[in-house]
Amino acid sequence: MQAVLRPEVVATAKKKGFTELTGIQLKAIPAIAVGWDVLVIAPTGFGKSETAFLPILSKLVEAKEGGNANGIQAIYITPLRALNRDMLERLSFLVQGTWNNAGRAPRRHALFRAPQATRQPSSVDDNHSRDAWKHACCAQA
Repeated sequence: MQAVLRPEVVATAKKKGFTELTGIQLKAIPAIAVGWDVLVIAPTGFGKSETAFLPILSKLVEAKEGGNANGIQAIYITPLRALNRDMLERLSFLVQGTWNNAGRAPRRHALFRAPQATRQPSSVDDNHSRDAWKHACCAQA
Protein backbone atom coordinates (compact mmCIF):
# COMPACT_ATOMS: atom_id res chain seq x y z
CA MET A 1 0.00 0.00 0.00
CA GLN A 2 1.28 3.47 0.80
CA ALA A 3 4.64 4.19 2.37
CA VAL A 4 2.93 6.86 4.51
CA LEU A 5 0.82 4.26 6.32
CA ARG A 6 2.17 2.37 9.32
CA PRO A 7 2.91 -1.33 8.69
CA GLU A 8 0.40 -2.29 11.41
CA VAL A 9 -2.32 -0.34 9.61
CA VAL A 10 -1.43 -1.86 6.23
CA ALA A 11 -1.46 -5.40 7.68
CA THR A 12 -4.88 -4.88 9.25
CA ALA A 13 -6.32 -3.28 6.10
CA LYS A 14 -5.15 -6.28 4.07
CA LYS A 15 -6.90 -8.63 6.52
CA LYS A 16 -10.08 -6.63 5.91
CA GLY A 17 -9.68 -7.13 2.14
CA PHE A 18 -7.99 -3.89 1.10
CA THR A 19 -5.19 -5.24 -1.07
CA GLU A 20 -4.72 -2.16 -3.24
CA LEU A 21 -5.58 1.49 -2.83
CA THR A 22 -8.13 3.07 -5.16
CA GLY A 23 -7.18 6.05 -7.32
CA ILE A 24 -8.86 8.43 -4.91
CA GLN A 25 -6.93 6.91 -2.00
CA LEU A 26 -3.62 7.17 -3.85
CA LYS A 27 -4.24 10.90 -4.33
CA ALA A 28 -5.66 11.78 -0.92
CA ILE A 29 -3.91 9.60 1.68
CA PRO A 30 -0.45 11.22 1.32
CA ALA A 31 -2.00 14.69 1.67
CA ILE A 32 -4.01 13.68 4.73
CA ALA A 33 -0.94 12.00 6.25
CA VAL A 34 1.02 15.27 6.19
CA GLY A 35 -1.89 17.21 7.70
CA TRP A 36 -3.44 18.93 4.69
CA ASP A 37 -7.15 19.67 4.62
CA VAL A 38 -8.56 17.44 1.90
CA LEU A 39 -11.99 17.25 0.27
CA VAL A 40 -12.63 13.82 -1.24
CA ILE A 41 -15.50 13.52 -3.72
CA ALA A 42 -16.29 10.02 -4.93
CA PRO A 43 -19.30 7.73 -5.44
CA THR A 44 -20.45 5.27 -2.80
CA GLY A 45 -18.09 2.35 -2.41
CA PHE A 46 -14.87 4.12 -3.44
CA GLY A 47 -13.40 4.01 0.06
CA LYS A 48 -13.78 7.64 1.14
CA SER A 49 -14.07 6.74 4.82
CA GLU A 50 -10.99 4.53 4.76
CA THR A 51 -9.19 7.25 2.80
CA ALA A 52 -9.66 9.56 5.76
CA PHE A 53 -9.28 7.03 8.53
CA LEU A 54 -6.20 5.00 7.51
CA PRO A 55 -3.73 7.91 7.76
CA ILE A 56 -5.40 9.08 10.98
CA LEU A 57 -5.00 5.59 12.41
CA SER A 58 -1.33 5.66 11.41
CA LYS A 59 -0.93 8.94 13.32
CA LEU A 60 -2.61 7.38 16.37
CA VAL A 61 -0.02 4.57 16.35
CA GLU A 62 2.79 7.14 16.08
CA ALA A 63 1.30 9.17 18.94
CA LYS A 64 1.03 6.06 21.09
CA GLU A 65 4.67 5.16 20.42
CA GLY A 66 5.73 8.71 21.27
CA GLY A 67 3.79 8.65 24.53
CA ASN A 68 1.34 11.31 23.31
CA ALA A 69 -1.83 9.21 23.11
CA ASN A 70 -3.72 10.27 26.22
CA GLY A 71 -7.49 10.29 25.93
CA ILE A 72 -9.45 10.34 22.70
CA GLN A 73 -7.24 11.19 19.72
CA ALA A 74 -9.75 11.24 16.85
CA ILE A 75 -13.40 12.16 16.47
CA TYR A 76 -15.11 10.83 13.36
CA ILE A 77 -18.41 12.59 12.64
CA THR A 78 -20.97 11.09 10.27
CA PRO A 79 -24.16 12.77 9.03
CA LEU A 80 -26.55 9.95 10.04
CA ARG A 81 -26.80 7.58 12.98
CA ALA A 82 -27.27 4.60 10.65
CA LEU A 83 -24.06 5.50 8.83
CA ASN A 84 -22.41 6.00 12.20
CA ARG A 85 -23.25 2.42 13.21
CA ASP A 86 -21.93 1.09 9.89
CA MET A 87 -18.73 3.10 10.26
CA LEU A 88 -18.27 1.94 13.84
CA GLU A 89 -18.39 -1.68 12.71
CA ARG A 90 -16.04 -1.16 9.75
CA LEU A 91 -13.51 1.04 11.47
CA SER A 92 -13.50 -0.80 14.80
CA PHE A 93 -11.98 -3.78 12.98
CA LEU A 94 -9.20 -1.53 11.70
CA VAL A 95 -8.55 0.04 15.11
CA GLN A 96 -8.55 -3.23 17.06
CA GLY A 97 -6.53 -5.07 14.43
CA THR A 98 -3.94 -2.31 14.23
CA TRP A 99 -3.50 -2.21 18.00
CA ASN A 100 -3.19 -6.02 18.09
CA ASN A 101 -0.66 -5.98 15.21
CA ALA A 102 1.32 -3.35 17.10
CA GLY A 103 1.38 -5.54 20.20
CA ARG A 104 -0.89 -3.23 22.19
CA ALA A 105 -4.10 -3.89 24.04
CA PRO A 106 -7.03 -2.27 22.20
CA ARG A 107 -8.31 0.85 23.96
CA ARG A 108 -10.65 3.60 22.92
CA HIS A 109 -8.62 6.10 20.90
CA ALA A 110 -11.34 7.06 18.44
CA LEU A 111 -14.86 8.32 19.00
CA PHE A 112 -17.60 7.89 16.40
CA ARG A 113 -20.49 10.35 16.62
CA ALA A 114 -23.40 11.61 14.61
CA PRO A 115 -23.84 15.42 14.70
CA GLN A 116 -27.28 15.01 16.32
CA ALA A 117 -25.53 13.50 19.34
CA THR A 118 -23.47 16.61 20.09
CA ARG A 119 -24.64 19.19 22.60
CA GLN A 120 -23.97 22.29 20.56
CA PRO A 121 -25.94 22.81 17.34
CA SER A 122 -23.85 23.07 14.22
CA SER A 123 -24.51 23.67 10.56
CA VAL A 124 -22.55 23.15 7.39
CA ASP A 125 -23.47 24.97 4.20
CA ASP A 126 -22.26 22.60 1.47
CA ASN A 127 -21.86 25.31 -1.17
CA HIS A 128 -19.92 27.55 1.20
CA SER A 129 -17.74 24.60 2.23
CA ARG A 130 -16.93 23.75 -1.37
CA ASP A 131 -15.91 27.36 -2.08
CA ALA A 132 -13.71 27.44 1.01
CA TRP A 133 -11.96 24.24 -0.05
CA LYS A 134 -11.11 25.31 -3.60
CA HIS A 135 -7.50 26.01 -2.69
CA ALA A 136 -7.11 22.87 -0.59
CA CYS A 137 -5.98 19.56 -2.03
CA CYS A 138 -9.04 18.17 -3.77
CA ALA A 139 -9.23 14.66 -5.17
CA GLN A 140 -12.06 13.33 -7.27
CA ALA A 141 -12.77 9.83 -8.50
